[in-house]
Amino acid sequence: MIIVAFDSDCLMCNGFVIWLLKHDKQERLTFTALNSAYFETLCTERKLTIKQDSLIFISGSNIAVESTAVIETLRQIKGLQYISPLAYALPRSLRDTCYRFVARRRKKTSSSSACPIIPPQWRHRFK
Repeated sequence: MIIVAFDSDCLMCNGFVIWLLKHDKQERLTFTALNSAYFETLCTERKLTIKQDSLIFISGSNIAVESTAVIETLRQIKGLQYISPLAYALPRSLRDTCYRFVARRRKKTSSSSACPIIPPQWRHRFK
């Protein structure tokens, strides 16, 4: 099972998750909020300490954060799996700097902190 943990209080993050749900036709991705009991249990079981403002990608023992999590998540979408060689060509320090720049500003640019309602056909994909 592939798990993508995201900040459910962020409209940009929610928008990304909705986009992923629409494009993940094979239903490879499962989602959880960073502040959920499920994610807390995952962190405890795996002895993880993860910043609460990062996208997290978990597939078996592979755990990716920040820009690498975005790349690994996009690789799961049919047609986008070829993006990783191009994205990984950029140095991680540069990718993560850009990621953190956006992450620091993402809540300031949102017009509301309301969490969107997930349509019933996708609810089974959330933990």
